[in-house]
Amino acid sequence: MDGIFDSISKEIKGLSSRLPKEISNVAIPEKLKNPPLWVKISLGTTALSYAYIRYSWTAMNDWGIPILTPSLLTFGTCGHYARENGLVELADEELRAKNRKTVGFYRLLSPVVLSVDVDLLTPIFTTHFGSFTNRQPDIGSFGMGKEMSKMMDVLADPKIWRRVRQSVSPSFSNVQLEKMMAVTKSRLDVLVQQIKDLNGESINPRTVSGKYTMDAFLAAAMGFQMDLASIKDFDNSKELKYFNEILTPGPQIFLLFIFPGLGSLLDKLDIKIYASKAIRWFTGYCKSMLAADTQETEQRNFLSAFKKLRISDEDAKDATKGLTEDEIISQIFVLFGAGYETSASLLQWAIYNICKDEELQQRLYEEVKDVPEEYENLNSKKLPLLIAVLNECLRLFSPAIFQFRYCDHDVVINGIPLTKGSNLEVPVDYLHEIEEYWGPEAREFRPDRWIENPALEKAPFFIPFGVGPRNCVGMRFAHMQSRLGLMRILKNFKVQFPSDFVDDIKKIRTTAFLANPSKEIKVSFLPR
Repeated sequence: MDGIFDSISKEIKGLSSRLPKEISNVAIPEKLKNPPLWVKISLGTTALSYAYIRYSWTAMNDWGIPILTPSLLTFGTCGHYARENGLVELADEELRAKNRKTVGFYRLLSPVVLSVDVDLLTPIFTTHFGSFTNRQPDIGSFGMGKEMSKMMDVLADPKIWRRVRQSVSPSFSNVQLEKMMAVTKSRLDVLVQQIKDLNGESINPRTVSGKYTMDAFLAAAMGFQMDLASIKDFDNSKELKYFNEILTPGPQIFLLFIFPGLGSLLDKLDIKIYASKAIRWFTGYCKSMLAADTQETEQRNFLSAFKKLRISDEDAKDATKGLTEDEIISQIFVLFGAGYETSASLLQWAIYNICKDEELQQRLYEEVKDVPEEYENLNSKKLPLLIAVLNECLRLFSPAIFQFRYCDHDVVINGIPLTKGSNLEVPVDYLHEIEEYWGPEAREFRPDRWIENPALEKAPFFIPFGVGPRNCVGMRFAHMQSRLGLMRILKNFKVQFPSDFVDDIKKIRTTAFLANPSKEIKVSFLPR
């Protein structure tokens, strides 16, 4: 408490010393000298709150790292969360430009360590995982309804997270992915024919990649097939409209971080903070499929696999394996993030960069043209250049703008005394471009670096899907989808920019943290 009152005293003295004499000497009216009790309480509460905030912003003073000056106007240092390229600019200004790897700032009142120092990151993600089991503070729910409140990404209870993770992981074994690959190949057959129907007319590669990955995901995850007469219809499809609404929540999502527990309250009131119609469509379809009697087939989907693991909410309290109905629906949506958005973005950037280099495209075609589309062939031994291209896109156009962890227990790592309630944020875009790690051509698209140095794929400074026990559970599914999809496209088409396309594309990080091009890309797919 002494620290708080010292802070109040310093604030008052500092304010008084900055007042002009004309203001300091103004006579105070008698009515203001003895204000009503409610005014005194309000002023006192405001003063104490302000002092508490200022005192909270001293938590990292002795941590031995540079601290960004917090401000009430930016809720500590939170302005970068609310603008395009915000985190990229913050990392550029405070890390790259000043040649440092770690700084501290305050997210509201919470200490945050922003770092690209692998000597700090690796222990946090792996050996000290017990102190960093969660990705973010327990905010309860994202206000998307109780059916969507059990996503693995936000589960805070270690016991529940472990049960869900152990239940979901077997669905990504080689055997299961091979079964799902048959479904994916059938949707690729449809895609290739629809591209041929364009007769060389240019199209946004995101339309192509999005249609493929959404169609393949819905088929592989939910047994649902999109019925579109033309690939051009995808941009106006109901499925795309609904999923985009869910994936781009808008600024209201920050209310859940400012007021922890708000999402859980809204769930109890059956109020969705955003995309209510889209969420009801998604959860309704999942529930109908879970309720239906379906026969087991070789071409399994995630819903049918998870259905076998279904347990009651009561049994879940003591179980070590199994999923409740809400947990099943939540995990299907998590997998959607990996199976649709991640793969669609990755393939878009891969097609774009292949269009820029005819020699690279020819090398890729020679590599894939005679390789059978089998799961066992989707690796760097059989397809070294194709996987190098995808890895380079994951490096420069990572699906995740940052990785983050929440500290559950006090721990000292690399000389920094991280306390319970503090956070780690890793600006992935900058981590993937540091010359110390990647060499002088770090910011250039050069796929051959992966062939020259295969160890880069497991380097601690390459983390597009995270690392450690909390990495993306759908990573292997995303790899299968993107590798198979690019392989099929290269076998059947030559891709090129139309003559009227001006290539001045830049990567933009949206407020939803997605890696989008600065304008629409146009590509012609010419049958081979």
